[in-house]
Parts: sequence; structure tokens; C-alpha cells
Amino acid sequence: MGSVRWQDTVEKCIQSIATIKATRVRSFDTDTPSAYTATGFVVSPGLILSNRHVVGAGPVVAQAVFANDEEIVIRPVYRDPIHDFGFFAYHPIDVQHLNIPSIPLAPDGAHVGQEIRVVGNNGGEKFSILSGTLANLRREAPVYGQGKYNDFNTFYMQASSGTFAGSSGSPVLDLQGRAIGLNCGGNTKNSAFYLPLHRVKHCLDRLLVGKPVHRGTLQTDFAHTSLHTLRQLGLPKTLDDQLSRDGQRGMLVVSSTSRSSGPSLLEPGDILWQVHGSIIVDFVSLESILDEHVNELLQVIVLRHGDLVSLTLRVQNLHHLTPSKYLELGGGIVHDISYQIARTFGIGMHQGVYVASAGAILGTASCGRQSIVTAFNNCPVTTLDSFVRIVQQVPSGAHVPIRYYSLTSRKERVMILHMDRRWHQTHLATRNDITGWWEYESVPTVAPPLLPPSPPCVPSRRNYRAADSIRALKTCIVAVDCYPPFVIDGIQTSHAYGAGVIVSLDPPRVVCDRDTVPTAMCSVMLTFRHKVTVPARPVFLHPYHNYVVLAFDSVPDDQVYYAHLDNHTPTCCSHGPGDRVHYVGLDGNNDVKHAMATVASVKNVRTHACRVPRYRAINVEAIYIDDPVVNGQGGLLAIDSGHSSNVVDVVALWMTFETGEDSLCLQPRRAMAGLLTCYVAPLESAVWHLDIEFWTMQLAHARQLGLEETDLNSAEQSKVLYVMDIMRPDVGHTNQLKVGDIVLRINDQPVSGLADLVSSISGPTVSMAVFRENAVLQLEQVPTTMHDGHGTTAVVGWQGLLVQEPHLAATEQVCGEQVPHGVYVSCCLHGSPAQMVLKAGIWITAMDRLPVPTLTSFLEAAVQLEANEFVRVTHVSKDNITSMSILRIDRHYWPTWSVQKDASSGWQLLQQR
Repeated sequence: MGSVRWQDTVEKCIQSIATIKATRVRSFDTDTPSAYTATGFVVSPGLILSNRHVVGAGPVVAQAVFANDEEIVIRPVYRDPIHDFGFFAYHPIDVQHLNIPSIPLAPDGAHVGQEIRVVGNNGGEKFSILSGTLANLRREAPVYGQGKYNDFNTFYMQASSGTFAGSSGSPVLDLQGRAIGLNCGGNTKNSAFYLPLHRVKHCLDRLLVGKPVHRGTLQTDFAHTSLHTLRQLGLPKTLDDQLSRDGQRGMLVVSSTSRSSGPSLLEPGDILWQVHGSIIVDFVSLESILDEHVNELLQVIVLRHGDLVSLTLRVQNLHHLTPSKYLELGGGIVHDISYQIARTFGIGMHQGVYVASAGAILGTASCGRQSIVTAFNNCPVTTLDSFVRIVQQVPSGAHVPIRYYSLTSRKERVMILHMDRRWHQTHLATRNDITGWWEYESVPTVAPPLLPPSPPCVPSRRNYRAADSIRALKTCIVAVDCYPPFVIDGIQTSHAYGAGVIVSLDPPRVVCDRDTVPTAMCSVMLTFRHKVTVPARPVFLHPYHNYVVLAFDSVPDDQVYYAHLDNHTPTCCSHGPGDRVHYVGLDGNNDVKHAMATVASVKNVRTHACRVPRYRAINVEAIYIDDPVVNGQGGLLAIDSGHSSNVVDVVALWMTFETGEDSLCLQPRRAMAGLLTCYVAPLESAVWHLDIEFWTMQLAHARQLGLEETDLNSAEQSKVLYVMDIMRPDVGHTNQLKVGDIVLRINDQPVSGLADLVSSISGPTVSMAVFRENAVLQLEQVPTTMHDGHGTTAVVGWQGLLVQEPHLAATEQVCGEQVPHGVYVSCCLHGSPAQMVLKAGIWITAMDRLPVPTLTSFLEAAVQLEANEFVRVTHVSKDNITSMSILRIDRHYWPTWSVQKDASSGWQLLQQR
């Protein structure tokens, strides 16, 4: 009969229990952006109870799915400051096909040995029914780790019901169908923890009548301690006997006090005896009194070393210690220090602001998540309001000092921050508990625009000259720092650095590798010999040869030399193993050093495609040196010219090549090598290339394939060039060239190595002689591709996706002969609507059946379709598998925006909000 009654109970309650699908849309307090599922249950028409870590401390977007699969939008309207419960609100009229009764709360209905049922979305299942028996009603609150949300100052109940992820917020039901607890978490497969409902009931009662919910605190952690331990702390025998006669098992003891409110009158080890005239033996009685006397003075009597001590303490409002607004700055999140953070890390409140996520601007100063900013632009920071006022006074483009410390190391740092506002808008978001939204307002900059620096006292043009000595070459090495603001082009870092070489002063130009500047959309700074830092901008990114040309406008007044690149040698490289070269480059401290080194080899640079498609160098030969004296960030290689003992010629740029990634940890693998100067010309004009990865084959292997001696270009030839891979399967040459073709001549010029490709391809078509299947074929009008070197010049942000035109590394990894006709998704942000249904590395080809072959057409469609609640997105994987996903539009937290490069004014941020 018992099982029948439980069946009746579950059938009655299951109509009131919902699966919650939610996303945390921003980093806030202890929360990070994510998509997740959980459980909640209706406790009153229009209100759903769940956990605090489900409702979230920051902005959350959520839907509830009931037993009949009906889905409605729910809004977070209350989250408790410390205990693990909160409420979602919904409009009852939105539920059209289900009668939902409320599950009553019974805070005093739990007892040890009681049989229970936990009903919810356990382990990803929509509804699971787990049975258990309450074993403990006075368990300590679970600890989830430093820097994470932790409950305290409450008992928890425990049973072996074995709940998993997704069951958070499930009701713990008794046989009468009442909720006697709220499922919160567990630490083993068999143990689960439930929150008692006394404070839940208190808050619900006030919410139902429209009264504000007061939550009081003494900013003190208490621990329920047994009588045995109390005696050791000095509990007098008379009080001990009184507690024993009353059947009490212990009392509350001060375990720690917070620094946030200054010195505390309470001390660790104090036994809490009376508050406001009432004897306190548990958390429920203490919290009841504190919640009724918020912002009032209370008399508190404690036992300290056996003596009764009377104290007068002010009860503070917990809600005032919980941040309710945040600043979006450069894509990062900053807000006041919360009580959770202050308590966990033992720091004071109102002594700085908390960095919930760094973003692009704070990232320039290496100020990451879980940092506390205490000063900005030489002004003290105490609260978010003070931080906002200071930020408004800093003009875009300025470099200002920032003082902060990390909560993990506690080491204070002072760094220089670049206030680059080009990439993101600055907003202040404030929580509205009536609507459930965090409402945005723009934060304008009140500072005047940053004036351009005074023109430096540069020497006349006739004094600019090519460096002809080691001493002069050392002045041509600069430190390069690159800060990409977005995850595009497959890049994996927010800060890259390396060495650059000044190759011209009229106009001013620097060349560096593409590991240092991986994308055109970035902020770049050049530092000259530790003395002067100037901004730069990429003007040419070579698609295959691993170099970038940077332009800068301000030439330091003592810079007169540039490195002349000898790129007209007919053989491209006349140096071999054993030759001695001069190395001039940056070491790890950005000091320029010179050393003599020995060439180990001149060989092809082998790179491999990465799991996340990103740039890789192909079709280049480089000088390799095994000597550790060349370890550093990069520079150049030079040789004595032979004309004079003091004159040197630059023959290679010492660069970092990303060669692939580790198969286990997926971290990039890198190698240093000298890119021959013949590859670095012309500097900024468009280049023609066959989008083919070539490699060399030993002549012995070529002979095994049938190649005859008469087909060779010379008797001394020991290697041949062949087609190893096709980078773009959608271009015209794929109809003529095939993998495995041995290339003999291009435009009637014999080719046998990668360096021969430099001078043999210079127009829109080429003629080629290839050996294929025992025959020499003459291919005419083989089309090449013109690369303008501009890189990615536009990106669109839509519903958490970063969308761009497909870059070369992405098209390389497409399976089959057809590249999808659409736009490429380079990033999918956590906590966004897109995270629920889409991912990075796909092509979007249509939205609501509207084709989007270009980024312009995609942006037009995105703006047009934003009025819809749902959009059907057609997308194609790199395996050429077509799928369709339905995406719920969020115009509030995820408005459409774009960043585009304007030929006259540079990068422009266009917000569609």
C-alpha cells in the first residue's frame, strides 16, 4: 500500500515540477558564462523555486519545460545572498495546456528516518524519481571550493538519494506531497544534500504580499558545535546542565569574522548565548531575529573564555552587500566586491572592484578574472561608482597605470593599460528584480579626445639610411606587442609578442612574423630600445610566408637606420651548413643582443594543420641554427658583405613558426628559423599564388614513380617539387592540378625546390609542366589567386557568434571539392543563445531559408530577422554535412554588432542595438 500512496503523491506533484534550461550570459561574482539544465517547482502561481546557483547571481536567461513538454519563458526575480535558493517568475497565462498546482513548503516536516522522494531532471533525464531516507538534519553546509559559491550559516539535510547534475532545485517530497527540503548538491554517487526551507518560506511569504525581503547579517561565520567542544571553550557547568536538561546538543560558535566591515567586536571562539534577549541554539532562531532587525542595533551576549560578554552590534542588510550592477568595459565585466568574494578570500569590501572577466582592455594590463583593482589612472578605486567616474575621464587610445592584485597570488602589480575603445561599447547594467532583466545604459566618455602626440624631431629624409654594420642593425630591432580583441581567424591568445625589424623609414615600416601578429584586427604597439612605444597597424599579411608588414607614423628622434633586405639574389639563398652568420635579435628581456652562430641547415619549413583552423606557413625554406645563442624572440641574420670588414648584409629574418599542436594538450608547437629575405618582397603589394602546398621529393622516389632522367632540369638535381595538398578546393586550378603531380617547370622556369616558387609565379595564370602517371603534361592557363594581404577586415557579432568571411586555414580543412557558400563561425561565446544549438568551425549558409553567401548579406539578414522570436539556421560542417538548428533570439543581452575597417578612418564599431 505504501508504494501506491507514493505513486499518488508523485503523480500529483509532477505537474508542478519543471526542467529549467538556462544560460548565464555574463561572468558575475562567482559565476561564469555557461549553458546548463536544472530543476524547479511551482510554489505559488507565477513563482518557481530553484537553487541560487541556478537562478544565478548575475544575468540569466531561462525557460521552463513542464511535464507536457510545454515551454515558457521564466525570469529570475530573487536570489538569496548566501543560501542556495532563489525564485523565477512567469506569467501563468503562458501555460495554456496544463493545470499546475503549487507544492506547499513544510520547513518543519523533516525528521531522521523519514522516507522521501526527489523528483527532477537528474543526470540530464527530463524526470527522474529517486528515493531515499533522511539520515542527518544537521549536516554542515557543503563546501564547493574557494572562489566558487558556498553556502554557510545553515544546516543541511543528507540522504543517500544519489542525485546528479541537472537535479539541482528538485523538491524533496514527503508522503503528503509537501516539499520538506530543496536538493542542492552532493559529493558522492550515493550522497545528496538538501537545504532546509525555513528561510525559503520566510522569503516566499514576503514576495507573495509584495514586501521587500530583508536578510540580516553580522558578517560572521558560525559553526554549530557540540557540548563536548563547548566545554573546552569554557562553557560553565551551570549553562552546560541547562542545555542538557533542555535536550540541546550544542550551540553556535564564531568560526570567523569578515574584514569587510572593519574590526569585529566578535572573536573566533565566542559562544553565542543570547541575541535580542533570546537564547540561540541553532541557525534558524538566529536568522529569524537578524532578518527582523535589519539596520538596527542588537544586544548580543557571548561566552568568551567562560565569561559572559555583552556587545551591541548593528545588523547589516545582506542584499546591500551583494552587487546589483556591473560595468562592461572592453568586453570584460567589473563590479563591486561581493560578500561571497570578501568572505571566501578574507578581503574587505569597498576596497576596490572585482574583475569577473578581463576582456580586451583590462587584458592589455594582464588584469584577469579574480583580480581586485585598487587604483586606476593614479586615482584610488573603492567602489564601482568610483571606477566608472575614473574610466569616463580616460580618453580612448590613452595609456594609463592600473594597480591591482590577483586573489590567487595576492601580489600587487602596477601595469600600463591601453584604453582602446574601438572594439567594444561601454555599458553599465543594473538589475531589475521586477522585470528580471539587467537594464543597460551607455557610459559616455567625458574626457576630450586624445590629442595626437607632438611630431617628433625626426631627422631629414636624407639622413635615413640602410644599416651597414652590426651596431646599426641593433637599432633596427623593435619589440612588438599585439592584442587581438576577438577570437577570429582561429587565434588562441589575447596577447602575442615578439621581435620586429625596421625595414623602411620612408615610409616607416616594420616586419614581424605572423605568430606575433596573427590577424589584421588587433592593436599593435612597437617599443624602440626600451625608450619609446608607438602604435602600429598591420598593412600586409602574407597568406603563406609567415610575415606581416606593420606601418607606424611616429619615428623616434634617434632612429636613422633601417635594415635593407637583400631580396634580389638569384638563388634566394647561397648559404649552407657550416656557414657563420651574425644573429641580431631580442632576448627574453627585450634587450637586443648580437652573437655569431653556425648554420645547421637550410631546409623546408614543415607545418601541420591544427584542430582549430588557423594560419600556418607553407612553401618556404628557412635557415636553421642549433646554437642556443639564438634563443629569444626573433630578429635577423646577417653576413659580412665581403666589401668591407664593417659592412654586413641581411639574409634572413629570424622568426617564430607555428608548426602544429600537441596531440594531447592541443597547445601550439613552435620553432625558430630564418625566413630568407627573398620571400619578403614586395612589401605591401598584392601577391599571386597557387593555393597549393608543395613539398620536395627525393629523386630516387620520383624515379620509382617513373620519372626519367630526360625529364629533369639538370644532371645535378637531387630533388623534385610535387603537389602535397590543395589549400582551397574551390579554385580553378583544382581542375588541372592533382595531389602527387611532380612539378618540373612553371612559366618555362625550372623548379626543384620551394624557393624557386618565389620568382616563377607573378600573374593571374601560369603555365606548368608536370609529371603525372608516367607522362609529362603541359598545363596552360593554370589560374592563380591574388591575395591583397589585408586579412580579415570585418567581423559580425550575432547571438554570441563571431562571424567572418572564411579564412584560408578554414577552407583548407573542408572535406570534398566544394567549400560551403556561406559565412564562417570563428567563435561561439559561452552563455549565449548560440551555445545551446551551434558551435564554432561551421559555415552558416542560410537563415530562415534566406541565403547568406557573404558577410554583408549575413548582416542584412541578421538585422532583418531580429524581430523574430526564433530563427532557423542552416549550417554546414567542414565535413560538408548540412544541418538546421532553431535559435531563440535574445535582443537584450546579445544585440547584433559589427566591426569593419574603413579605408579612411580605420576600424569602426557599428552597434545595431
